[in-house]
Amino acid sequence: MDIQRLIKFLLKRYKIIIGSALLMGILMYFFTRNIPKRYESTATIYTGIGSRISIDSKSSDGANPNTLFSNFMEIITSRETLKEAGLKLLASHLMLEHADPQIISEEHLIMVREMIPDDIKAMKGATESITYANLEEAAITHPFLIGIINYPSPYYSIAALSSVYVERTRESDMLFLAYSCNDPGVCQKTLDLLINISILSYRKITEGQLEKAVEYFQEQLETAYDRLKQSEERLLTFNRVNNLVDYTSQTSIAIAQREQINDRINQERDNISSIEAALKKLEDQMGGQAQSLKTKEIIEKREQLSKLTLQITVAELNGASPGMIARLQSEKNQVTDELNRNIEGISNTPTSGKIPDIASSYFTRIVSYEESKARLQALERRRNANVEQYEKIIPIGDTLKRIQREIEINEKVYLAALDELNNSKRRQQDQHSFSFIQVIDKPNYPLTAKSTRKMMILIGLMIGGTIPIAIFTSIFYFNNNILTLQRAEHLTGLKTGGILPDIKKLKTYKHARLVSNSLSDIILKNIYLIEQHEEHPQQQRILIVSTRSSEGKTTIGNMLCERIISKGRRCLVMVPYMDISGNWSVASYKVDTAAYQAHTEGIVPVEKLNEAEILILELPSLILNDYPVELIKQFNMAFLVCDANRQWAKADQTALDTFISISGLTPYLILNNVDKDVVEEVLGKV
Repeated sequence: MDIQRLIKFLLKRYKIIIGSALLMGILMYFFTRNIPKRYESTATIYTGIGSRISIDSKSSDGANPNTLFSNFMEIITSRETLKEAGLKLLASHLMLEHADPQIISEEHLIMVREMIPDDIKAMKGATESITYANLEEAAITHPFLIGIINYPSPYYSIAALSSVYVERTRESDMLFLAYSCNDPGVCQKTLDLLINISILSYRKITEGQLEKAVEYFQEQLETAYDRLKQSEERLLTFNRVNNLVDYTSQTSIAIAQREQINDRINQERDNISSIEAALKKLEDQMGGQAQSLKTKEIIEKREQLSKLTLQITVAELNGASPGMIARLQSEKNQVTDELNRNIEGISNTPTSGKIPDIASSYFTRIVSYEESKARLQALERRRNANVEQYEKIIPIGDTLKRIQREIEINEKVYLAALDELNNSKRRQQDQHSFSFIQVIDKPNYPLTAKSTRKMMILIGLMIGGTIPIAIFTSIFYFNNNILTLQRAEHLTGLKTGGILPDIKKLKTYKHARLVSNSLSDIILKNIYLIEQHEEHPQQQRILIVSTRSSEGKTTIGNMLCERIISKGRRCLVMVPYMDISGNWSVASYKVDTAAYQAHTEGIVPVEKLNEAEILILELPSLILNDYPVELIKQFNMAFLVCDANRQWAKADQTALDTFISISGLTPYLILNNVDKDVVEEVLGKV
């Protein structure tokens, strides 16, 4: 509903809206009559950023394509790119002897030559690149070059070149570029320079980053290799010094040998104990004659036998040559034979007693005893040597593990650096092998100027129409006046009894009299409705009130009275402060102290009161005046007249609530001075 009312509200003011739009269009037409022509050159670049294929399908730089596109677009519009393009464009113009439409027209070349000082013209070199180099060097300090680069100037300034338009074509790998100026040759040349400079800059930046990455990882690889090499050399030196071939195997062998020797020592000890017990038993059997077997010669032979057995055992444990072992065994056999003969010689003497019976057993145990004792001694020596070796090899193992861990760490660092170096080289090879940025559509030479005058006039018309529409819309929505029936009922809490437009506007209606009568009849229907609900109809007494003055009570009262009389009924209207002599249907009363205390008969002429079927009494404004309490209690109906073109304030509501409380009547609302669209809401098209 608000939208419909807004549209009607704007349509009523269409003349202002159209007039504002036409005025703005005329002004735009006037101010753009001398606007220079603009030429536009466009180009398309294929970047390959999104769909690029690498030589290594597994490699990925992890970069977001949107980021890469943004980077390239920022390079195109960067200050350094625009500065370089401006200086190269100036260099190309300085190289011209005559105007070349493909580069710059004669008119604009003359303008440029007049603008450029002689010392800048003197920087012209043999080639365009030399001229650009001269300009680039001078641009650091030369006031003219600093000015045309940094301040608005045609063709060469950053401000002029920054108007280049760059946009990614939807989700493709294409970039669309456009540039416009007042010269077609300059337009094409500038766009071509911007494209070439930005492509070279992008490649230089990306390749430079990859080269730095390769150099960095190359240094890291060399450092890791040196550390790994030092660790390996340290391990070799350590193994050589400590005679290590396989630490784990050597340690296992040493432990096994120690256990084996311990077992053999225990066996030899058990054997010696058993032999000693047997010898003791034999000596006990021999009694005192046992001393005859302990001669000096026999004792020496026993010592020799023990010594040779020890040597043989040590030789076997140390892995001596078979020849050496055989020689020692031969000596042992010889000593054994000599010992045997000595014992046999003693056992064959006349005083030998029982010796011959046990000599053989005694000899055998003596030999076994000496052999076991020698082997035990050799095994204990070997065990002690193994213990020393084991105690020495344990701390060696700790140092060896530290060196091995160091080698392992350095090897991982080396392999990681090698992997990163290979990845960087692959990316670098990608960059070198796939020059993916290519110009698909080269900058075109614009043959026709792109007219902006019509567009500017159209924009002027739109702005001229939009401004008043915006103003009227703001007025519509920020207008706090009552205006409509719905808003009036919402604010006052009363039921609408009727409406009435402004009298002057009502006269402009096509059927003004019909509209006036129809609106009056709508109000009268509420009066008839009250009469029908009364069991014994008497004189209908109606109050017309308003919270403020000048709300149109008198006009409405007279209109209702006139309409009632036209229907053949008698009506009387009582209004305050009016001279209405000669008019039977309208009477006036004086608002004074007596009126505040009066009844109906006290202020209405008796002859007119008795004749009237309907009495309409107008009261002064409820806010600014008091009203007769006893008088209003004699009325059975009331109308509250309210101007639609004002706000409903808290004071109005307070006055209305007080009136309802005192009178016991809930007035019907008559909204006065409504707009035509409100009338049409009630009556339809008028």
